[in-house]
Amino acid sequence: MRTLSKLLTAVVVLALLAMPMAGLAESTTAAGGEQVTLSLENIIVGIGEGSPITMDFSGLKGEVTLGGDMASGRGLVAARLLANDAEVVSGVASLENGTLTAVLNGLNKAFQISEADLSALMGASAQDAAAMEQMGGLFGAFASYLSEDNMKALEEEAAAAMGDLSAMKGFTEAGEEEIELFGETVTAKKYDVNMTAEDFKALMDKSLEVVMNNEGYKNLIAEVNKLTGEEAQINDETMTKIIDAAYSDISITGTAWQVDEEHARMDLNYTITIDPAKVNEAMDVQAETEDLEPVTVSYNMKMDVAGNNVDGTMTMDMGEQGKADITFKNTESATDASTANTFEMGMNVDADGEAVQMTVNGDETVGQDGTYALNFGMSMMQDTQEIMSLGLSYNGTETEASGVTTHQGTVSLSAGSMGQMFSISGDVSMSTQAMPEGTLLDVSGMEIVDPLTLTEEQAAELQTELSSVLTNGVTSLMQVPALRDLLGPSLGITTDTMDDTTAQVEPVAEATAEAEAEPTAEVAAEPTVEAAAAD
Repeated sequence: MRTLSKLLTAVVVLALLAMPMAGLAESTTAAGGEQVTLSLENIIVGIGEGSPITMDFSGLKGEVTLGGDMASGRGLVAARLLANDAEVVSGVASLENGTLTAVLNGLNKAFQISEADLSALMGASAQDAAAMEQMGGLFGAFASYLSEDNMKALEEEAAAAMGDLSAMKGFTEAGEEEIELFGETVTAKKYDVNMTAEDFKALMDKSLEVVMNNEGYKNLIAEVNKLTGEEAQINDETMTKIIDAAYSDISITGTAWQVDEEHARMDLNYTITIDPAKVNEAMDVQAETEDLEPVTVSYNMKMDVAGNNVDGTMTMDMGEQGKADITFKNTESATDASTANTFEMGMNVDADGEAVQMTVNGDETVGQDGTYALNFGMSMMQDTQEIMSLGLSYNGTETEASGVTTHQGTVSLSAGSMGQMFSISGDVSMSTQAMPEGTLLDVSGMEIVDPLTLTEEQAAELQTELSSVLTNGVTSLMQVPALRDLLGPSLGITTDTMDDTTAQVEPVAEATAEAEAEPTAEVAAEPTVEAAAAD
C-alpha cells in the first residue's frame, strides 16, 4: 500500500508540474495565472474494418480543470467523471505555499506532502528544482514569443524593414505588365530577378535584424542561455554565422510582379547547396562530417498572393534523394455575417522508386455572432494504397460573461490506417478564466494524511474506504449501457445482475453520504469538490 501511495503521489505531482504549461500562453500576461476547464460528453465511438462497430457512451461525461501561475508557484488540477449525472469519481489537487494537497471525493481525508519531501521522494535535488524553474521560464518566454500580438508586431516590423521589391538587391525593374490575380486584371510592376548569395545574405541580414530586435525573441534567447553552458550561449553573432553557413551557396532567378503590399506574383527558381560541415562549424558542433556530402536542392516556386489569398506550386529536385511536387492554396471570403477560409495542400514525392502522396485540406468559418466551424482532413497514400487518413470537424460558439470565455460545440475525429477505422464524437466545452485568489484548496476540518508516512493501520483503513468509493463508482458506470456491455462481463455484471449489485452497494452509498455530511474541502471559493471541477 505504501508503494501504491507513493506512486499515486508522484503521478499527481507530475500532472501539477506539467499542468501550468497548458495555460502558459495566457498566464504569461495575466497576473495570477489562468485556469482552463475542458469537458466531453455524449461520446460515440466507432471502431473496426469496413462498417465499424458503433458504441454509444451517451450519459458519460468527463471534466478536467487545469490552472497554473508560474510566478507564484501555484497549481490546480480538478477532475470528475459522471455517468447519467451521477458522480463516478472526482478529486482535486493543488500546489501552493510549498505543499501538495489532494482530496478524493467520498473520503474525509486530505493528502498532503511538502515540496521538500516530494523532491526527496523523486530523488530530486536543489539543482533539479532550479532546472525545473528555468524550464518554466523557457516555456513562458516561448509562449510569449509565439503570441498573436508578438507575431503581428514582427510581421509589421518586417514589412517596414523590407520595403517593396524595388529595394531588394537582385531585383531589377522591367516596366509594367497586366496580370490576372484571382480573376481580376491588374497592372503590376515587373522585376527581373537574379539574386546572388551576397544579395540573399543582405536580405537575411535585414530579417535577422528585425527578429533580434524583437523583445519576445530577446527574452526567449535569454531563457535558453540560462540552460546552456558558457560555450554554447546563443547570441546575434551565432545566428548570423549559422545563416551565412547554411546559405553560403544560393542563387535565385526568375520574374516577380508587384501591384502593392498585398498583391504580388512570383515565378522563381532556387538553387541551394548546404554543406553540413560549414553548418556544424558555425554552431561549434564537434561531429564527424567527412562522410556528409554537401546537398544541393533546386526548386521552382510559382505563387500568386492577394491579401490572405494564396495559390502556389513548388517543384523540387533533390538529386539522388528524389523529386517532390507541392501545391498550396488558401482562399478567404467575407460577408456581413462571417469570414471563411479554405486551405489545401498536396505533396507528391517520388523517392527510391516509391511514390508517396499526401493531401491536407480544410475550411474555417468565423461568424459575427460568435459561431465557429472548422473542418480538417489529411490523407497519405503509397502508390495506390492508403497508409493513413485523419479527419476532424468542430462546430460551436464562443461566449464571454463575467470574465469567463467559453467555447462550446460538437467535435468529431476519425482516423484510418490500412483499412482499419476509428472515430469518436461528442459535445465539448472549454472555458478559460483567471485563477482565483487566496487558498486554492481549503481542507479545514478534514483529517490530514501524509501518504509517505502511512502506518499499516492507516493503510488498511484507507484501502477499505477506497474500495467503497470504487464500488459506488463502478455501479454508476454500469448505468451506461455501452460501458456495461463492454466492462460488465469482466466484472461479472450484466443487466440481470444490476438490481442485485445496486442492492449490495446501497449501504456503501449511505455511508458515503454520511461521510460527505462531515466538513469537506473548499476549492477556489466553491463549497464542494464537485463545484471546483465544474468551474
